[in-house]
This record gives sequence, C-alpha cells and structure tokens, in this order.
Amino acid sequence: MVRGVVSWLRAGSSAGGKGSSATLAAATASVGARWLVIEIEGLDFGGRGRAAENGASRQVKARHRSDALAVTMTHYRRIGHVEVTRMYAEIELHNFRGIRRLAVEQLGRVNLLVGPNNAGKTSFLEALWLLQAPGNPTLVNNAGGFRGLSTQLQGQNPAWYGLFLNMDRSARIQIIGRLVDGRTEQLSISLANEWAQGSLPTSNGAKTTPPVEETASPTLMVETLYYDFRKDDGPSVRSSVSVGLGQVGLQLHPELTSRQAIFLAARFHSPPEEIATRFTTVQDTTGIAPLVKSLGVLQPGLENLSLGYRMEGGQAQIQLRAHLRGLDPPIPLQLLGEGVGRLMDILLGISSAREGLLLIDEVENGLYYQNMETAWRAIDVASREAKVQVFATTHSAECVQAAVRTFEGKSAKDFRLYRLERTGEGVRVVAYDHEAAASAVRFGLEFR
Repeated sequence: MVRGVVSWLRAGSSAGGKGSSATLAAATASVGARWLVIEIEGLDFGGRGRAAENGASRQVKARHRSDALAVTMTHYRRIGHVEVTRMYAEIELHNFRGIRRLAVEQLGRVNLLVGPNNAGKTSFLEALWLLQAPGNPTLVNNAGGFRGLSTQLQGQNPAWYGLFLNMDRSARIQIIGRLVDGRTEQLSISLANEWAQGSLPTSNGAKTTPPVEETASPTLMVETLYYDFRKDDGPSVRSSVSVGLGQVGLQLHPELTSRQAIFLAARFHSPPEEIATRFTTVQDTTGIAPLVKSLGVLQPGLENLSLGYRMEGGQAQIQLRAHLRGLDPPIPLQLLGEGVGRLMDILLGISSAREGLLLIDEVENGLYYQNMETAWRAIDVASREAKVQVFATTHSAECVQAAVRTFEGKSAKDFRLYRLERTGEGVRVVAYDHEAAASAVRFGLEFR
C-alpha cells in the first residue's frame, strides 16, 4: 500500500466511533466536525483514480483524531473529497555547492526560505530542480545558466565544477527527497576523467548509438558527469554526459522524470516561447480568467490577455499582449512593468507545473511591497488548485510578513518558513510553522 497525507476533510453531523467500519461515503459522513483518519485496504482505482461517488461498497476503517488526517491506499489521487498529494516531506543535501550537509524537514505546500547571502537558499532550489530530472545530467548546465554561466557542453566546465563542495571533484553529491507517502528518491552526482577511443556513444533511454570504430582515431581524455538515481531500495539507474575534444557523449533516461518542475531564476525572465507555451496550457485547462483577475489588482483596467506576433529582423516573434480598458490595440505585457511580468511568470509556472514543483528564487523581485499580499494570495489559490508544491526564497521582511498574513486561518497548515544560516559546522536550518512565524512577525523578531 502507498501511504499519503490527505488534505483537510470536514464531514457531516452524526457520530462515529473508533474502529468502526463503513463505506467511504458513510465514513466521511459520520465524524461531525472532527478530523478523520481512514485506511482504505486493497483498493485499486486505476486511471485517474476515482472511486464510485455514491453507494461505494468498498470498506474502510475509520477512527477519530483531532490534529491530522492520513490515509493508506494503493493509489494516491483524488477520490471524492479525499485528496492525497505527491509532496516532499523532507529534502537532504550532501556536498552540493557550498553545502556539506543540509536537511530541511516537515515541508509544507508553500515553503519560504530566508537567510543572509551565501547561506545556500538558491543552492537548495537548484538541487531540488535537478532531482526532478534524474535521467538528464545535461540540465546541470541549465542550472549554471541561472547564475549567468555558459550553458554549452564543454570540457573543464565551471557549471560542472561549481556543483561540488569547495569545487572538490572527488566528492560525491547526494540529493535525497522523502515524500509524504514514505517513498524516497536519491540522486548521486559524480565527476570522472576517463580515456575513450574514437567517437563517444550517445543514447536516449533504450535507444543507443554506439561509438564509431576508427582505428586511426586518437585516444581521448573525456570528462564525464555521472548521475546515479534510485527510488526506495530499487536498482540504481546511471545516466551520463561526456565531453572531450569537441565531442559530446550522452546516456540519458528521460523516462525517469516523474513530475514537472519549473525554476524561476532571480535574474532572468522566462523566454517568450516558454511564456507562450505556458499561457496556451492555461487557456486549454483552467482558462485565463483567474490570471486576468490576479494581474488586474496590479494593473487596473486590465480586461484580457492574448498571444500575438511582432516582426523583428524579418522574423515573426511571439509575444503576450494586454488588453486595457479604453486602449486599442493591445500592448505588449512587458510595458506594464516588472511586477505584472513577475506575477504572470509565477502564475503561469504554477499552472504548467501541475502536480509538480515551482521553484522561485527571490520571489519579491519586481513586486512593490504593498502588492506582496496580493501576489501571495494568488500563489496560494493557484498552487492549491494545481496541486503544486512551491519553494521560494526572499530577502524581504515585507515579503515574509505578507506571506504570514496570507496563510492565516485554514491555510496556515500549508505554510512553512525556514531560515538558513552558516555556522562553523556548515548550514543551520531554523524551521517555523505558521504560528511561530506569525509570533516572530508580531514581536518584531529578526528572522531573515
């Protein structure tokens, strides 16, 4: 059975007892205003994972508990009012960038990281992003690109060396994710210098192109970045990228990618093509009305959004356009300022990462401090609907205060605040649930 955590569930008014057995429908109607813990035994919902909504004959065991709700089942999707997520409960890092060891526990649906410069906040996001594509080591270069490094595959690559603690290439990186259902994902990263004869092989999943046998070809010294990925106690799957003398060898396993993950860097905007793709996804799924409503708080008079084209250098360039009341034709969204563009990027990222992760470095960038609460409300609603776990960093006290105000009440259980700080022994983590974070804000304590 797969063990997961079920979101808040309120039920009907009649009384139920510990150890009682009933159908799912009856169990959810038997516990009054208290929380319910259920076990669903031997069920296989298949497909999208929906049980019969009425008169379900499958038996459940129900008991009361006042502080939590959990479920055991063979499939973790939405079943009537019961919803199980694929969120991470804990992330652990070893030898990654400037972090010797770091464990961040009791993660929520929305997680905000604070702390001084060079404490490891961005590194934490990057590690989590790499864990989402454990069969594609070429994405290490993209992570370097978030910091302004070259994304080209080349020898003596600073994007590769910079992954390792103190740039010690003999160290082995470990990125470990533990999910709320008890499963574990582990990615190990290592670097090696090796000799190769002739051309380098390439593969993508099961399809492999062997190296060309050339007796006259010189022996090459190649640098190889290895990924070794394992789920739970299963077998390890190796992927790699090798570079030497202008050649690139690939051994990729794209089938290992299990969820969407989008990284919004602090210093770069998403390319127009990515924005257009994400916008189209939103149009085709939830519709753009919620997006227009959220952006309209920052830009009064915004009535609609659409995709269009403009000519540049003889080529058509796609762009997102804003339709403003009393203004015709629509104008490029970029003309509405950084705040609108940043919030658009965030909300499109959430919609495109459905049932996955959104990672936002310096979430406050471009947003006026008085608009931060508006932004957090939009993030809360959108991430809840899309079942997206959000990780963000900030240096802004106003950003933290706005988040704490936003997640009061029924959303308080979804929010976590973490302060990362360097000590003589490495990186220390101080965790705040919503109640502790609210107290820190109320008494003016320094938590950044």
